[in-house]
Amino acid sequence: MNFSCKFCKRKNAVFTERKADFDVEISVDAVSWQKNFDTFVLFSGDSDFLYLLAYLKKMKKRILILSRRGHIANELRQSDYVDYYQDVFKLRKLFLRRVQKSRIPT
Repeated sequence: MNFSCKFCKRKNAVFTERKADFDVEISVDAVSWQKNFDTFVLFSGDSDFLYLLAYLKKMKKRILILSRRGHIANELRQSDYVDYYQDVFKLRKLFLRRVQKSRIPT
């Protein structure tokens, strides 16, 4: 974005960084769809989801988290709201084995 200073009339370039609000979108969708699921699976270790998980737990939902071991917030890892946590990297071999079996030989 370019602008001119109203005092000195110099032209300046300003770089803006867009912030993704995907966590807000996930939370809104989870709350609006809560009547359609019993188990909520979150593929994130972001502590921003703690409030959502607390709400879903009050609504008697089961909560599973899949993320990388080094990429999960302590607040989530130690939370009573989480019923199950799995390091998604440990599932890698299972995913790869199923993909290889499903390939059609050419």
